[in-house]
Amino acid sequence: MKHAHRLLHLALCLLLLASCNWRGDRYERLLAEAEEMNRNDSLFTSDSMGLVLVRHYDHWWHTRNHRLRAYYMLGCAYRDMGEAPAAIHYYNIATEQADTLDEDCDFATLFRVYGQMAMVYGRQNMPQEKREALKRYGHYAWLAHDTLSHIIAYEQMTDVCYQLDDVPGVFAYTDTAYTLYQRYGYPQ
Repeated sequence: MKHAHRLLHLALCLLLLASCNWRGDRYERLLAEAEEMNRNDSLFTSDSMGLVLVRHYDHWWHTRNHRLRAYYMLGCAYRDMGEAPAAIHYYNIATEQADTLDEDCDFATLFRVYGQMAMVYGRQNMPQEKREALKRYGHYAWLAHDTLSHIIAYEQMTDVCYQLDDVPGVFAYTDTAYTLYQRYGYPQ
């Protein structure tokens, strides 16, 4: 049953690719569709779409940002399929694609990758790894000019500190998050 569903999903991906006019446009459209599904919290039930994207974009002639986005989508597929080790593996590969010194670096996607990593680590009860992912999540959210996500990283650090019995850290991160929420107009 799982194999049949996977084949059906792959066939739908290929049908979408065939409906586009030229090869590059097909893959760009498939990548945009995968990202839209992820934004809308639609669950990936198969890794087919992600594998197609990675096979296409994992070449030197494609931009680092395209590779980042493709590997991120594959990681999200494994996240939704409950395959935490595979999700973390592909999220790590995604982060390796980013050139953070490049002015065209896609910091918005990069911070989301780290946010997803933090979530997976949290579900796996790995607070040390979650803390490191949250630090990067907050840092790259700031570079992407996403103030709210930057503050959320501080807020989520309180949970990590609580898990690690770091009571002063809980108070420090709570105070920082509260202050930042007030400063940037998020009193609720």
